[in-house]
Amino acid sequence: MILKLPPLQVGGRYWRDPGPLANGFKGICAVFVTAAFSFAGTELVGIAATETPNPRKALPSAVKGTFWRITIIYLSSLLIIGLNVPANQERLLGGADGAGTSPFVIMASLAGLSGLDSFLNIVICISVLSIGLSCVYAGSRVLTALAETGYAPKVFTYVDKSGRPLWSVIAVLAFGPIAYVNVVSAGDTVFK
Repeated sequence: MILKLPPLQVGGRYWRDPGPLANGFKGICAVFVTAAFSFAGTELVGIAATETPNPRKALPSAVKGTFWRITIIYLSSLLIIGLNVPANQERLLGGADGAGTSPFVIMASLAGLSGLDSFLNIVICISVLSIGLSCVYAGSRVLTALAETGYAPKVFTYVDKSGRPLWSVIAVLAFGPIAYVNVVSAGDTVFK
């Protein structure tokens, strides 16, 4: 018995059909908005460097490392998704609800890899938690700096023995749940 396999289709078939510029200028602008959102957080390198013993030595190498990590991770991810997920996939960007709209999850389900889509959702959830914690870190440090320069209440200048700005962290964490108001359908009336 001879096993007949379908022809292997590797490469840029989705770059030919539907094409990389399927949505024209409007699509390019939408991608830049999403890409700008993805690059948010790189300023944390500068905030974290202020807490090192020698920022002049630590900052240049940290910035170079961050640049190369972002470039390699983002560009390789975009290349892999561009090769494996067509731009006219109906689940992309609002075509479906839930965790199945991630390009990585769509790629895993299109490849027929059962279980990988759930694993990728777990990785995405851990990444979102990491982003939230880094925002608490940055927000508390900025609030403390504002208080030290007189632009915020003096209570936020308190730093405990371990070097944590305790009241600033509590304030940032207290206002964090307000973001979840926008998840419900009545969120737009709350923020008016």
